Amino acid sequence: MPVTGAPAGEVFSATGMVRSDVSGRTVCLVVREYTSGGSQVAAKQGCTKPTSGWTALPSVSYAVQASGDSLGVIVRQGAAVAGDSFEVDNLSLTDADTTAPTTPTGVTANGVSSSQIDISWQPSSDSDYSGVWGYAIYRDGGATPIATVAGSATTYQDTGLSAGMSHSYTVAAFDYTQNFSAPSTPATASTQASQPTALWHMDETSGSTMFDAIGSADGAIHNVQLGVAGMAGTAYGFNGSSSYVSVPSSPSVAPGSSNMSFTVDLNTGSLPTSGDYDLFRRGAYPGDFYKLELLQSGQAWCQFRGDANGGTSKGISGGPALNDNQWHTVTCAKTATQVMLTVDGTTYTATKNVGSITDTDPLIIGAHPGSDYYNGTLDEASISIG
Repeated sequence: MPVTGAPAGEVFSATGMVRSDVSGRTVCLVVREYTSGGSQVAAKQGCTKPTSGWTALPSVSYAVQASGDSLGVIVRQGAAVAGDSFEVDNLSLTDADTTAPTTPTGVTANGVSSSQIDISWQPSSDSDYSGVWGYAIYRDGGATPIATVAGSATTYQDTGLSAGMSHSYTVAAFDYTQNFSAPSTPATASTQASQPTALWHMDETSGSTMFDAIGSADGAIHNVQLGVAGMAGTAYGFNGSSSYVSVPSSPSVAPGSSNMSFTVDLNTGSLPTSGDYDLFRRGAYPGDFYKLELLQSGQAWCQFRGDANGGTSKGISGGPALNDNQWHTVTCAKTATQVMLTVDGTTYTATKNVGSITDTDPLIIGAHPGSDYYNGTLDEASISIG
């Protein structure tokens, strides 16, 4: 029943029952506030003259004066005489606050590294008593919060996560009495993939080789226009009929059973009239493969086929139509349990098990040679494995 570490302004109510076989004596219900050092700050009481039958003591409502203080309850008889007695029952000291804070709004999540996602929100309000006491942060629909923070906080850093994983977060506000608001609207983000194992800036303005900026996964250029305006520097133009780049198989483009992601910037005003545009492809059905396609709807489509579940293809599409002659950044990713598509920072996730991708085919950018030739511009392509 005692209250410790209460916030200033919080209101508590003391109640109880009393009886006495001695008539005419006054019995008081007293609430006292103490500092952390044990000094009494103030007290408030309610008194009655009990009878032989059980009656309610006067309820005592008390507002804490200083944060961190404690409250205690005693029952005492005034002008006590030797031999007097009384009985009390059902003593309680309860917080008067029964109203939860408002639900947090404006919740955002941002993957800032391969192991950290930052969550932020707009502060809630709680107009009664001591206000918002704290916030609880929940991940991926869990019933138990991964953390709680003080009521003055509007951010939280979720660390120690795996690379290339998507997570959803909600935030709830609570007061000192542990009245919880409804959870916020979810916000979703992915941790960044591990460092690229291959990176192509596509800044070449002559020659027939696309150079890997961090390794040896150079590609052979076929009927690609070089030196066109890019997302960063210059880019490659693909004509929709014969353009593509071929990168020989190497460990830097072969994921096996590891997590992986691949990213490319694209700009096009065109859409396929049949089939689709292959932007990024390694392998082909009925073997293992991974690929990024632009569909006739204008949406991006990520697809993976590994050795899990008999080699069933696992895919995900989403986001806006991308044929608006603007630059867009698209990432496809797989982990042991998820496939993900990220379009301009917004991530779409499906729970799917791809398994190991063990093909030895070359990586093709801009086509599935013989079909599905891309018509538009590509820039800044990369792969991350692990």
